Amino acid sequence: MFARYPIITLHEGQPTLIMRVAIKRHNFLIDAHAKAWVMISDPLGAPQPGRRFCRVALLRDENPLLALSWLIYHVIDQHSPLYGMNSEDLRVRDVNLAYVISGYDEDYAQEVRARHLYYHEDIRWNHVYVDTVIEASPGLVRVDFSKLHETRPQEP
Repeated sequence: MFARYPIITLHEGQPTLIMRVAIKRHNFLIDAHAKAWVMISDPLGAPQPGRRFCRVALLRDENPLLALSWLIYHVIDQHSPLYGMNSEDLRVRDVNLAYVISGYDEDYAQEVRARHLYYHEDIRWNHVYVDTVIEASPGLVRVDFSKLHETRPQEP
């Protein structure tokens, strides 16, 4: 299950694109992998106008045992296709984001994949995700799926 809104916010002092995913079937995804792409149109007046698909680096693209939820981080530095852009730039360049999560599903005893596409207007700027992990009883944590999509403005 993919959160409805990716966010761009400061993480460890750097602008970062963050997306949240969770396993809704209450099982484990072993050796989970994440991949992310930015789809972006070349600026007006480019020598060869077109649409580019740029694979972006993730801070951590592997999760040995995805059981609850996972925040996937892409630092927006000078190597990122999003570097120096604001929400208006994303609109003008028709930026979209694509994510693919894969891993071995214990219940199905096979490799599974899920994908999700976001549009530039889905991105929430200067927000953070509301916490979804709750302690159901001492030593037992669960994901509150009713809050998976919730964000709030980042405090200064």
